[in-house]
Amino acid sequence: MKIVLANIDYRTHITDEGDQLQRGLESAGWKLCGFGYDGLTDVGQILDKYQPTHVFVQDCRDWREDSPGCFDKRVSFRNWKALDDFDGTTICVLKDAGSVKRYQQDFFNDIGYDALIHYYHKIALEDLGWKLPYLSYRTYHTMDKDRIHFRPKTKGAIISGALNAEVYPLRTYITQEAEYFGVDTMRHPGYSNNRCHTYDYLETISQYKVSVVTCSSYNFALRKIIEAVAVGAVPITNLPGFDALPGIDGALVRFNNKTKKRELKELIEYHVENYEEASRMEWAQICKKHYDYRYIGKKLDAEILSSH
Repeated sequence: MKIVLANIDYRTHITDEGDQLQRGLESAGWKLCGFGYDGLTDVGQILDKYQPTHVFVQDCRDWREDSPGCFDKRVSFRNWKALDDFDGTTICVLKDAGSVKRYQQDFFNDIGYDALIHYYHKIALEDLGWKLPYLSYRTYHTMDKDRIHFRPKTKGAIISGALNAEVYPLRTYITQEAEYFGVDTMRHPGYSNNRCHTYDYLETISQYKVSVVTCSSYNFALRKIIEAVAVGAVPITNLPGFDALPGIDGALVRFNNKTKKRELKELIEYHVENYEEASRMEWAQICKKHYDYRYIGKKLDAEILSSH
């Protein structure tokens, strides 16, 4: 049996990304355990009851009681160090690899993890000093294909997301110069578990021809890139060329951090003025097929089982 130490609170997080990861595995036959699922939160009891071969552990920052990211303490798992004596395969997820690095690494070591699921190109991880274990699986940000809609594009360009000059320097700069670049802005609503904002966000950007989706300073492939393709917008991004996104990389319009201000402005204007709906609809369909959370979940399951 394969189980997930799951977090039901993800249903009302600002984004449903974490929920889609665990639901994707569920669609591939993994059992979700924890508060709101089977009701068990003592990891030792969970292991004794199910005798699993594989345990996937959700992001500890979102369920450990000592973490500010744990909004609802009821989802906390107890006795989680019991995993250190577990004879099967313990798999953890690595997210936000540029922040809270020591906290995550200490947790991985405390439970004697065997493998990591991560969202990043190995070059970006190595630049941050991460050393991947022998078993590691790169996955990709996902969507629910049944909730993605192609809308008529009535607006030009938009940039959105959290602003932080250190973590998101280019996004912050373009937002501050939005009038010059001719882009609308959409601020991040903040992190909470009040409700999921993913589909409000998708509904908004689906009206735009262009979505400017810059990377963080860590050069990660953010979910916004995939979401832009899925709704038929042109994603203009500084994602490094070494990080090719399977199936949809041809949909991306890349620039780099040395691109001059005027050149970037002209690039945005060009793709607004020369937007091709038919081509973007084709890319959207490809994206919905390859990045649906069920498809990715089953693909991830197959990779795990083939290697251990």
